[in-house]
Amino acid sequence: MKKLILIACLSVFTFACKETVQEVQPSVATNNVANSARVGVDAQDNDGSFELGAKLVNPYSLKNMETALKELQKTNADFKKLKIEATHDYVRIEATTDESFSAIQSRKDIDLFRYPLDYEVTKSGNSYKEKDFTGKYQVFWAAVPVGYVFDKALKVKVLEKLFLPKGNGNNSFIVMKSDLEETLLDALDNKSLSLFDPKYTGGKKNGRVAAIIPSGSIKVWDDYLGYFLPIEGVTIVGKRWFTSLNTTTDFNGNYSINYSFNGPVDYSIFWQRNDFIIETSSLFNAKTPAVTSQNNISASWSPWIVGTSTPPSGYYSQDAFRFAHVYRAAFVYYYKNIWGIKSPPLRNSSYVNGIIGFNNPI
Repeated sequence: MKKLILIACLSVFTFACKETVQEVQPSVATNNVANSARVGVDAQDNDGSFELGAKLVNPYSLKNMETALKELQKTNADFKKLKIEATHDYVRIEATTDESFSAIQSRKDIDLFRYPLDYEVTKSGNSYKEKDFTGKYQVFWAAVPVGYVFDKALKVKVLEKLFLPKGNGNNSFIVMKSDLEETLLDALDNKSLSLFDPKYTGGKKNGRVAAIIPSGSIKVWDDYLGYFLPIEGVTIVGKRWFTSLNTTTDFNGNYSINYSFNGPVDYSIFWQRNDFIIETSSLFNAKTPAVTSQNNISASWSPWIVGTSTPPSGYYSQDAFRFAHVYRAAFVYYYKNIWGIKSPPLRNSSYVNGIIGFNNPI
């Protein structure tokens, strides 16, 4: 581990090497997150926590989907063939033990978010703490298939029953039976959004809603070299309402998610791989994998990260700066081996021609 400490310090010398690197013994032997090397970052919360505004009207609630369907049935009898029933539960998840907190973060079959998904986000951040909440662990929110089984040590509350006509992105499980059914479900999706979501784009492209395709580049400023360096192999998640998809950046820090969202997109950078995780203890006693987020973006997102406390408009700083440089150091240590230092064993992953492949991508 001395080698990993050296690399992390070399990479982040511009802020006096405040980072610490440590191996944490896994509390759950089969847990992907628990088995990964921990890179602890002394987060100062300068990027802040999420701040929420008004509660939004949820276009995917059963009630509102039924309203949209009735409107469509007035002008097209084909919609009488559709049946509305809950496909997902919108849930709040709270861990009660170290083991359950580690285990829920390792799940690859659901997408977890650190803020409620049915509130306006007035300020993006890297974590969120509910008012008067005194728990030890970061709370998560998610949309999970009806009947999803959670660990008994988790406190799970169903906030609302959902009907997601086309599933929720990575975890979609609805199989279209015909072109007609797909067309009807698209129309139902669009109708409910037009009725209840004021930020719905409403445009059309090839018969579908106007495309907002998440793309951009992730780079960080290097004070010593004097220019921006690309962040390779980091996971980018694009989300709108309960639909989320992800990809990773290429050698040049560029990314593109092959999906057309129908309104402003929430973006997140997850500073982790199967082999290592950047963690922060900001706001909570328990360490939490680091995330940098920006919500309500109506175009591509290219966060070029700088170290100043007052970055120019469109740039990101402080916590993201720390996360980015420590991530780059760990990435080189694990996959590049450019300094002649022997890399540690990889966990279910391989590095070929600048691309990292995983058996269980995030």
